[in-house]
Amino acid sequence: MLTPLPSPPLPSPRPQPEINARLNGLLRSMGMANDDFVTRTTGCPNGCARPYMAELAFVGSGPSAYQVWLGGSPDQAERTAQPMPSLFKMPFDDLEKTCEPIFAMWKSQRLSPEEALGDFAHRVGIDAVEGFMGAYTAGDYAKLPNPFAPEPMAAPDASVGIDAALLAKLAEEAGARDIEPAALLEMIVREAIEA
Repeated sequence: MLTPLPSPPLPSPRPQPEINARLNGLLRSMGMANDDFVTRTTGCPNGCARPYMAELAFVGSGPSAYQVWLGGSPDQAERTAQPMPSLFKMPFDDLEKTCEPIFAMWKSQRLSPEEALGDFAHRVGIDAVEGFMGAYTAGDYAKLPNPFAPEPMAAPDASVGIDAALLAKLAEEAGARDIEPAALLEMIVREAIEA
């Protein structure tokens, strides 16, 4: 009697929405909510989703594991990303742990606030990024300088009343952008008045 083989596993759901949500959450927690980049994900190395053109790409490398590629051009035309040799099989559960040092290096060492992630990674090189990652400890981004952080505001006038819940949301949004709550409030009011 033949023993039937088990059914093949069902295809996994598309991971890109989850990856996007997790990366956006990480960026917000690091005060980088206004930073963006091109990311792509594919389940295999055939390149159907054009991951090698992205600034940051995840290419399937086994069950729940991905190769990490970094350094494609933001317009996806000038150059392709390069593989990170130490991240040939990044466990999917390690996404934030893997990307936090990459984002911390980008935030603290870019040449301008507009320097794209892919341009930054190409400029410094994959070896430098991997070296930074090797010396990085989770949470170090909070101790690194942000050369492009806005100047703190001079003594804001605290006489304007704001609902406590709204004030807490303002503080949360300001932290996600690495600015003081008063600076974010001033930006919002200026935009509303000058629009």
